Amino acid sequence: MSSVSKTRVMHLILIVCVLICVVHQHKATFFSECKKDIVKCALELYSLEDEDRRSSSVTRNIGCNRFFINNVEPSLTGTTSNKRSICHIIQEGQLLFGFAAQHDVIRKIPDWSAFRITRINTNARRSTYFKQDESLEPKDSQASNADYTGSGFNKGHLIAFSFQPPAKEASVTNLYTNAAPQYPSFNKHIWYPKGEQRLKKYAKDKCLANGGEMYVVVGTQGEIGHIGKGNVTVPRYFWTAACCDLKGRVEAFAYYGENKESGSSVRHRSVSQLQTFLNRGNYKINIFRGNRNCIDVSNHVSIDYASKRLPNEPLISRSPQKRKRKFNSAAAEAAHSTPVV
Repeated sequence: MSSVSKTRVMHLILIVCVLICVVHQHKATFFSECKKDIVKCALELYSLEDEDRRSSSVTRNIGCNRFFINNVEPSLTGTTSNKRSICHIIQEGQLLFGFAAQHDVIRKIPDWSAFRITRINTNARRSTYFKQDESLEPKDSQASNADYTGSGFNKGHLIAFSFQPPAKEASVTNLYTNAAPQYPSFNKHIWYPKGEQRLKKYAKDKCLANGGEMYVVVGTQGEIGHIGKGNVTVPRYFWTAACCDLKGRVEAFAYYGENKESGSSVRHRSVSQLQTFLNRGNYKINIFRGNRNCIDVSNHVSIDYASKRLPNEPLISRSPQKRKRKFNSAAAEAAHSTPVV
């Protein structure tokens, strides 16, 4: 039963309890027990309604902090008036889905999105439909379908669909507060196979399999241009930092890639190395403020399963001519193609 249906039932029960108590108020013992039932019913009803409020909350709250290790969110310097806090929570028993994000209303893309991996949905078949985030006003502070149409860019997820519940109505990943323009070739042939796929493998086989809690932050940095009438920023870099809390020790890793049409690669780094790379000019970020051990280089693990290179060496990917030719021929349809996430 959905939380909405439960709430309606609880309302009816509460009304019935009140009516019964009014009718039998002359019976002291009965009336005393009845009042206890009313209080219990009212408290459960409040709990259900509070859960509904949290699931679409715009401001940061206690529930949303569960996406951050030790409940502490990343810090990023910059003009705070341009930033908005986004929070979408979905609770399924002990499983936590959704994400928390910091959205830049000037760039019209997220600075970062944070989430906790509690399950890997290996059979994910996501909808290609994107929509604006109703929790963010005004609407022109985020991208729209019109901005991507004919732009030649994919709607690149920060939080991958496969980390969310399989039900279409439960997914919150297809929102423009969780996407930024990506070159199709970078999205499909670089970021997904050499970054996201390896993140999923580690989360499933190493972290969750050993009872760990997997915290991930995905972000954007810089710009190489803009798309659409909305002037949506195309970021220069996409980056990911992950930390597995194994209750007594942590394992962490990071990677980033340059968002370009060809010749890009995923560079695997420690979280400390990633922050050193990102922290240039006015951009200063502290990703895992809640647990300094996630930044400690001694806790770095490699997820570069396809190579025997050292963890701090870049992974250079080649772009075959056939692949490049296929991308060029499909450029006109890129905005309508289904990006791999």
